[in-house]
Amino acid sequence: MDFIYIKIPVSETLASQAHTLHEALETALAAESTGAVIGWGASLEGVPDGRPTRVAFHRIDIEAAQVDRARAVLRQALSAFGVAPGSELHFTQAGAQMLEVLGAQGWGPPQALGEA
Repeated sequence: MDFIYIKIPVSETLASQAHTLHEALETALAAESTGAVIGWGASLEGVPDGRPTRVAFHRIDIEAAQVDRARAVLRQALSAFGVAPGSELHFTQAGAQMLEVLGAQGWGPPQALGEA
């Protein structure tokens, strides 16, 4: 199994619908037999001195049997749910840490973040 995590900008709408989003992702992944939601929580925003200042993202952790298929399922489910631009999908591919970001026009191409 591989690990994927999602970071979604915090908003009042997300706060009130987080449980529904988790269920939608779990259902979409299970329907394709490609993974499962294994946890969620808050990601803090840091400042230059490294101290966290506030909750900036809602993070969702995914265990994936097939990373590429799971990413496709997740991108579709997140877009259908209407998550905010700036949402991020993090994963590892061929040993490299990768990121996809949701923009105003849809999901951008994978970007390498460095070596895993």
